[in-house]
Amino acid sequence: MKKLLILFVLVLSLILTSCAGDKAQNNHTSTEEVSINTSKDSSSVWKKQTMQECMQGCEIMWKSNPWNNERTSADMKVDCDNLCYASIWIQNNDLELCEKSEDVLLKWGCYTEVAKVKKDSSICDKVTDSTLKNACYSSVAEDLKDLSICEKIDSDIFKQLCIDTIKNS
Repeated sequence: MKKLLILFVLVLSLILTSCAGDKAQNNHTSTEEVSINTSKDSSSVWKKQTMQECMQGCEIMWKSNPWNNERTSADMKVDCDNLCYASIWIQNNDLELCEKSEDVLLKWGCYTEVAKVKKDSSICDKVTDSTLKNACYSSVAEDLKDLSICEKIDSDIFKQLCIDTIKNS
């Protein structure tokens, strides 16, 4: 369960890194700009980045993945749109935008990350997959060191893991 969440965060981190390409190398401009916090430091400066820059980074990664060899450019556009928008929504902790995602796994991942940042386990209720909902509760509970959130987990094994993790931290 934690490995799935860590893998999801790692993939999003890679996408965010690729989205933060050097503007000097980008000859294109876009009127659609979004603010993405590129640092965990709350006092950091917000970097303006266009959706187009993110898409270009995503397209490079998408094309380099051999699993995508048989897929179309339309597939790439959909995948990159979903990933770039999701990364922006997560970085900006925007729950309303999470809900607009057409990719249910990205939507649930977005809910989990926003729940952790906002320290609000009720956001996890929006996740309909039981395992991912449990992972969301566990993440928020561990961040807040709140055993009562572990009680929302519907799997006895994962509930006990959540409790043990908090007690041992």
